[in-house]
Amino acid sequence: MNKFIQKVKIDGLWNTTDIEINFNTHHKNNVTALIGKNGSGKSTIIDLIEFSLSDEKNIHNIDKYDFKSIEVTNISGNTTRVAKPNKIETNLENIDEVLKLLDSLRDDIAKNRIGENRNIEEQNLFNKTIKISTFDLEQQDSVPSFMKNSKIKTELDEILYGLITQFKSYHLTLKKEIDKLNREFDEKLKDVENEQIRDFLLQKQEKQEEIEDKKKRFIETIEYFFQNKRLDFDEDNSIVFKVENQRYIEPHQLSSGEKQLLVIFLTLVLNINRPLILLLDEPEISMHVEWQKNLIKKLISLHDDLQLFIVTHSPAIVMSGWKDKVIKLEDLLKVK
Repeated sequence: MNKFIQKVKIDGLWNTTDIEINFNTHHKNNVTALIGKNGSGKSTIIDLIEFSLSDEKNIHNIDKYDFKSIEVTNISGNTTRVAKPNKIETNLENIDEVLKLLDSLRDDIAKNRIGENRNIEEQNLFNKTIKISTFDLEQQDSVPSFMKNSKIKTELDEILYGLITQFKSYHLTLKKEIDKLNREFDEKLKDVENEQIRDFLLQKQEKQEEIEDKKKRFIETIEYFFQNKRLDFDEDNSIVFKVENQRYIEPHQLSSGEKQLLVIFLTLVLNINRPLILLLDEPEISMHVEWQKNLIKKLISLHDDLQLFIVTHSPAIVMSGWKDKVIKLEDLLKVK
């Protein structure tokens, strides 16, 4: 079954409009870009797509949107549908009934069938889906000051810190795979005839390069954008950057645009061994125009099995060979 998105249909958006988005699904260029003005509703659409494909649905996340239903269809023709529950009117007299209804709705959400009865076969119809919104907002004061990490000052820092922690584990896993490969080949080498040693060592080198290739491509991609910085690793296997005068800086010292790029590409490399649907909400925020022009090309070159859906108001994102992947939001609107 092909689990990439083929089509999205939203009925009753803003209680006035139906829209249908047909995705570009070419294997090597599985890219769709939705362009519209600020405030036109692009982020609402990408949020609803994420919600409908999410494993964990929260009624509070859906209640803020005005829509009737959303259907997402994969390339194999299988569809998942989410219908918004009716708004609940509350007062002191019916509070017990309201609480019971909320419990029932949460059960429906947990079973991924809001407003609809869905078969168990409809689960896992889509590849892993991740949405990235890279707005560099100040961190909320939800934790006591003595518990805060001095390196985490914004929500973007917090996301980046979590991804770097995951990448440390990924980096260590690669090292362990190479160590295991070396041990296995050293053991096998004992039983290999002299004339076979060269071929045997070439096989080992090819396998080692295969293991290291994804990390290498990630580093090359980051350094393509960060031209005055070199990605390195400290003694704790955490990411650092080498700058002028042999100095090192940590990720929290990067600019907002650099942090956003690092978040996006870390997300890709950490999911590089499985098909991925990546939803990008206005990635151009704080990003240099030259970076915007090359973003799509570098994303699809890093991940070999990626579907990319971008909502943007920046023409630069699609200028370098992606104009045929563009859908204008104004062309989709059908007033009921």
